[in-house]
Amino acid sequence: MGILLTSVDNIACQKAIDIWHHETKRVFGSQFQIQLFDKNEGVFDGFTDKVLNGSFARMQIYYSNDVVPNICEPYLAITLAEYPQIDVNDFTHEVAHMILGLRGYQVVRHPIEKKIATIISSLSQHAAVYDLQQHLFGVDSDVLYTTSKFREKLCRINLSANAVCPQDKVSEMEVSLVIADSLYSPFSKYAKTLTLLKERQPRIYLIVSDALDVLQNNDMLTIEGSRSFCSDILRQLKLGPNWTFGNTFDETRRIMSEVKELPAPSAK
Repeated sequence: MGILLTSVDNIACQKAIDIWHHETKRVFGSQFQIQLFDKNEGVFDGFTDKVLNGSFARMQIYYSNDVVPNICEPYLAITLAEYPQIDVNDFTHEVAHMILGLRGYQVVRHPIEKKIATIISSLSQHAAVYDLQQHLFGVDSDVLYTTSKFREKLCRINLSANAVCPQDKVSEMEVSLVIADSLYSPFSKYAKTLTLLKERQPRIYLIVSDALDVLQNNDMLTIEGSRSFCSDILRQLKLGPNWTFGNTFDETRRIMSEVKELPAPSAK
C-alpha cells in the first residue's frame, strides 16, 4: 500500500523533499521519509476538503515490529488525487505546510469544532506556504497562478449554481472559511467573487469579508503574524471558548518519546 518516495524528476518537488529531510533531521535527529497514497485508500481519518483541494498531508507514526521491534518509524503520508502522478502544486503545498510546522508555526485546536480548527490553521499558514513554494522550492509562478484562479473560478461556479447552501451555523462557518481560503493568495483578485457572494449568500459574504480583513491586518509571512491571525479571527467571528494552540508535531514528539522509553526487546 502506497509508494515510498525517494527522488522525483521535478526540480521543485525534489527541492521540497530535500528540505523536508533536512528539517526532520534537524528537529528529530533522523530523516522522515515520504510515502504516497491514493486518496481512496482511506489511510486518513482527518478532514479533507475534496472540492477545493485533492490532497491532504498528515504525519503518521508506525512501529516496525516485523523488522526491528520497538523502533518508531515516522513518515509523512500524502494522498494524491491522481495517484501515482504527482501534481507539483499540490505536493509542494502539502510538504510546505509540514515544513512550517517543523519551523515552529502553530495550529489551533478545539475539542468539538475540529473542521473549523483545521481550516483556520491551514489558512493561517497559506501566505508562508506560497512563499516557500515560489521562493524556496522554485515552483513556477504560472503554476501557482493557474491553481489560484481555478480555485476562485470554482467558487464562482458553485455560487452561480446555488451549490453553496449550508444547513446550519456550523456548516455556514466552515463553508465561509473555505471560501475565504480559496480566495486568499498572492495571485487572487477576488472582487467579482465577493460581489457575487454578497448577492447570493449575504451572511457568508460578511464572514468571508471579516476573514479577509483579518488576513490583511496581519503579517502572514511570520510565525507571530500567523498566530495573531488565529487569535484575531477567533475573536472577530465570535467562535467561543475552549480554543488552544499547538504544533502539528506534538503527537509525533509524544509517541517518539514513549517509544524511546520502551524496554529493549529480549534476545531469543
